[in-house]
Order: sequence, then structure tokens, then C-alpha cells
Amino acid sequence: MRNIHLIMRAVLIAVSLTGAAAFAQAPGEKVYVINNTLLRSGAQTIGQVTQGNILKVADVNDQWLRVDYKQFGTQGWIARQDTVSLQAALEQFTSDIQYRPTPHAYIGRALIWKDRREMDLALRDLDAALRLDPRSPSALHTRGVLWMQQKQ
Repeated sequence: MRNIHLIMRAVLIAVSLTGAAAFAQAPGEKVYVINNTLLRSGAQTIGQVTQGNILKVADVNDQWLRVDYKQFGTQGWIARQDTVSLQAALEQFTSDIQYRPTPHAYIGRALIWKDRREMDLALRDLDAALRLDPRSPSALHTRGVLWMQQKQ
């Protein structure tokens, strides 16, 4: 758990160093959720979006992003500060893997590869995560989902 917090801090530092370009700027872009956050509709909470989700931005409003959240089959608003652009997340995970590989970094990058339909790269990263932590529930689950999608 401590490693996850360290990685997320590194992502946030990288975002602050790169400026607003790391955040989604327009509808149609995708974002990577770096913190668990609430999905809201006005003052009402619809549900919780967990770290690691990749969401498509439908609208931008100052500090909020309206996103398509397929798990609930709805759109809602999430705090912009809890996301980074997909490209910024990919670059951060790749850097983390290069300098200090962790299962979390491999799993995060695998989720992005999965979203981009680069299944071989995703599976390779999940295998690397499992070499570092053979009992990682996130890596095992994500690899199982990929295998199921590929009908293996």
C-alpha cells in the first residue's frame, strides 16, 4: 500500500512539473484516475470511481470533468485533480518501471495498453508484475480479464 502512495505522489509531482497539459483539456480525451474519487451528479453522489480507471471525458468545467462511467452506465462529474491525461500516466509508469519497477507501475501501464488494445504489451507487463509479486490480486484479475477478452 505504501508503494501505491509513493507512485501516486510521483505522478502528482510529474503533473505539477508539466503543468495543465497533463490534464484532459477537451471532450473526447481519456484520463487515468490516480485517486479514488466520487462520481457526482449535482450535489448527489452516484458512486465511487476507483484508482486505475480510464475514462473518456465528455465535458470540462473548471475543476470538474464529466465522464462516461460504463460500470454505472451513466455520466457524472469527477474532480479533475484526481486524474491525469492518459499520456502523462503512461510516461510516469514507464519512468517508474525504468528506475524503480513495482507491480503497481506494471499494472498501471498494462491498463493503458489494454485500453489502447495493445494486448501483447499489456500481458507482458502483467507477467512482469506477477514476477515481482506472484500473489498480486490486481495483476491476476487484470490478466484473467485480458485472457477472457482474447478467449483464452
